[in-house]
Amino acid sequence: MVDEKRRRRKIANFRPVNEYGNKPGSGKDSIRPGGEALRALYKEHVYRLGGSDFEPSADSVKSTQKALIVLPLSEADPNSAEGQMLDRMLGAVGLDRSGCRLVDSLSGINYRQLASETLFEVLLAFGQSGADLGIHLQTRPCQIVRFQDRMLIFCPALKELAADPAAKKVLWGSLQQAFGTGSKA
Repeated sequence: MVDEKRRRRKIANFRPVNEYGNKPGSGKDSIRPGGEALRALYKEHVYRLGGSDFEPSADSVKSTQKALIVLPLSEADPNSAEGQMLDRMLGAVGLDRSGCRLVDSLSGINYRQLASETLFEVLLAFGQSGADLGIHLQTRPCQIVRFQDRMLIFCPALKELAADPAAKKVLWGSLQQAFGTGSKA
């Protein structure tokens, strides 16, 4: 019991010591440890320390993409018929592959992981349902569902979509609405 009181008293009387000495903004009311103390606190290489400034490292910054596309990567091959159809769809709404992140649907990734890794406005999933990505929503094929300030579009696989003109028409309307292209009725 006595040891616990001493420990608490030591914590309450802790005075930070730093390398800034008597400069303005330092002293007992200012906690500005030097680079070595920060490196000891942040053993993970999340931040690159440049003097006393923090700058996020490339590993800690989310990538930003207009669209996130989930599909089997075998269908994303630009030389395949499905890959060319995907390129035409993206081109029709003013995008190309560089403005999108392609994610392999066979990798077992879920929506929570995708949202934590990438900032995106539209998720376009081919051959996947909401349940496949770990979100339980009532969806209709090729139509926009709003979820967590994002637009989600779940479509049949590209091979099935190529053979279904009605689904392509619905998807085209959803893409125009999601990316703000074409005339809006």
